[in-house]
Amino acid sequence: TLQDFGELSDYMYSVAGIVGELLTDLFARYDEHCPRLSLLTRAPDFGAALQLTNIIKDAGDDAREGRQFLPENLFFIGQDNGNERLSALIELAEVRLAAAIDYICLLPESQEQIRLFCLAPVVLALATLEALTRRANEAIEGATIKIERAAVPELLLRTRMAVKSNQAVHHLHAQLTEQIKNSRATSD
Repeated sequence: TLQDFGELSDYMYSVAGIVGELLTDLFARYDEHCPRLSLLTRAPDFGAALQLTNIIKDAGDDAREGRQFLPENLFFIGQDNGNERLSALIELAEVRLAAAIDYICLLPESQEQIRLFCLAPVVLALATLEALTRRANEAIEGATIKIERAAVPELLLRTRMAVKSNQAVHHLHAQLTEQIKNSRATSD
């Protein structure tokens, strides 16, 4: 079990933030117009945002299998203040996903495939956070919360359409974060 938020951040960096940095180096080698240094400042958040979303989503399954990737003060499964803890984790993931959106928008718009490779998991992560927010009570009870399978093709289509411009990427991000906000308001 990780002891505190610092250890959680270190863990997310070591398993996913480094991957963001590695991808940045690959993208910069592929396209000399990639602003490598600007991307590197956001790369750890890009990877960590996806990792944190998975940790939150899988917390119930991990607990059943004897694993816990959240520090005790953030572990929400079966806790009296589970809503508060889950909400704090979701907000943290949202902040890091916003940095991931900034990362994606630094990639040249001409590199649609690279941008799509990066944006698709961010969009799915945001949709996962919305599902976790909407179904918080189930998540706190240890249920596995996933995006409804029927929603995935539409999310990927929206991603494919948005990837062509930074304005569209930001618009899609705003729509998805608004859905999280609306789910938060209706669950309070």
